Amino acid sequence: MAIEINNISGTLFTGSHEQREVTPVNHEPNQKQRETGKSSTGETVSLTESAKQLHQLEEQLNAQPVVDAQRIDAARQNIANGHLNISPSTIAQKLTMLESQLPPAA
Repeated sequence: MAIEINNISGTLFTGSHEQREVTPVNHEPNQKQRETGKSSTGETVSLTESAKQLHQLEEQLNAQPVVDAQRIDAARQNIANGHLNISPSTIAQKLTMLESQLPPAA
């Protein structure tokens, strides 16, 4: 009795009370599968609409720059010129808003 196990050469497998010869199986795609990209068994995989939307959003996010270079350049120029407007109340409001978005402490 032969047992088919992927990526293992024909060696003996010792089970609980008997020895069995292991026969490797080739699962490489055939010519038709390579041309069409389809499985010979007719199996298919489909994504839900939500998964498609998530994939599109991920691509859009990956296309966005990590930082807003124009905003950073403007801040650097304002600092260099001494025109940086610091509003303690605006900073406090934004910190409070960010803190409210954090999960509760355990």
